Amino acid sequence: MCPHLRRSTTVYPDQGALPNTSNVNFVAQETVANLVTVPVTNGKVRLRNSGGGTVHLIADLQGVYGPQGSGFKSLSPARVLDTRTAAAIPARADQVLDLSAKLPADATAAVLNVTVTQPASHGVLTVYPYGLTAPVASNLNFVAGQTIPNLVIVPVRNGKIVIRNASAGSTHVAADLGGYFGSAASGATEHYVPIGPRRIVDSRTGTGLLGRQPGSLRAQESTSFYAQYYGDNPTNLTTGCNINCPVPTALVANVTITEPTAPGVLTAYPYLTTRPTTSNVNFIAGETASNLTLTKANQTSLTVYNGSSGSAHVIIDQSGYFITAAP
Repeated sequence: MCPHLRRSTTVYPDQGALPNTSNVNFVAQETVANLVTVPVTNGKVRLRNSGGGTVHLIADLQGVYGPQGSGFKSLSPARVLDTRTAAAIPARADQVLDLSAKLPADATAAVLNVTVTQPASHGVLTVYPYGLTAPVASNLNFVAGQTIPNLVIVPVRNGKIVIRNASAGSTHVAADLGGYFGSAASGATEHYVPIGPRRIVDSRTGTGLLGRQPGSLRAQESTSFYAQYYGDNPTNLTTGCNINCPVPTALVANVTITEPTAPGVLTAYPYLTTRPTTSNVNFIAGETASNLTLTKANQTSLTVYNGSSGSAHVIIDQSGYFITAAP
């Protein structure tokens, strides 16, 4: 495979048709991770290598959605850790992140967008429950000097999690809280509805963006889009509830930046709310970069912001959405 050619991997339900979506974008010899939420058929999923050469794949199971278990509470994105304001995490060291002031006492797991930046060496980052042994799984893979994010859903114990820098050098880490799982009493009353994967936004064709013609996002431009859901007629999603279907409270989607002309970040946040100081995708000029987002919706809509000094195209592939349970 030619190093300059961009390729992708797609994860989708077993026995389903191959969608026009992607989950991981890569170039030759690159190691890159991304969280994937995907429907299963008979307990199985399929992984498709769309590259022109062979590729090894590693999958770490984080959890499952089903009729039993914790509910979810979506939150407006908020930064809860940035080691650049203190000290980097040393080589082969752990840092405890105490979220007890941000989460209810009975929260079972936290949803965090975790970003590695300014690493002094290549390595991996692992996020795991406080008080337990670190697993052999990893959440982020990085090389020296790289800035790269990944969405993490991690169980919490006593309101805490642990971030392990499994590299030979120090690294800075930022973490943005997007929600938590827990009991109904804690406010976690949202439930997951899988619908994808399906492409709902593509700025190259103008697909899905509200009141906007095809074309890349300009520097510091914000644009909005609808989350698709059952009962929303234009999406052709049919179900017995029709127009009475619950509307999305949060969106689960893979967000991809492609053809950026300058380095920067992309931020997703609830429609018609103040833009937070968080990020979802970090990129450099010419790179195609993606990351799963679990972002609160407002009026069934979300906004994305191109936080760079250049233009960039954005692609959004929806995996599902959350709804508030019926009373």
